[in-house]
Amino acid sequence: MHHQPNKVPQKVTLEMLAKIGVIADYYKCKDILHLPKGDDWIRSLDEQYPPACLRDLTLWLWISWAFQIPDKFKAITGFIMSNSISLIMDTGELPIPPKIIAAMNESREAASKRHCFKSSKPARST
Repeated sequence: MHHQPNKVPQKVTLEMLAKIGVIADYYKCKDILHLPKGDDWIRSLDEQYPPACLRDLTLWLWISWAFQIPDKFKAITGFIMSNSISLIMDTGELPIPPKIIAAMNESREAASKRHCFKSSKPARST
């Protein structure tokens, strides 16, 4: 990318965008993800959102974190938490920070306890 803007693709696949995020994270150059080209890549993938399969959901989770897209990150983490029937596990394929997985599990557990508590309250007699 350095001094070769004509070699930067106009569009990338969801998988490639996740890989770009991984490389930027590894080399500690995440600022490059916030260039106009990164926004163009994300916009071109909006037709693939929301994700249709678990793999795409994981890729979008990483992309929304790495590219700092709060609305997608919130929607994806909310979807994962509300649709998980057990502990959320990191696949290890992407460098999703452990604190994200832990926070999702804590929120999911707290919501589950609130739901169980509400469901177990006896009805008030009038």
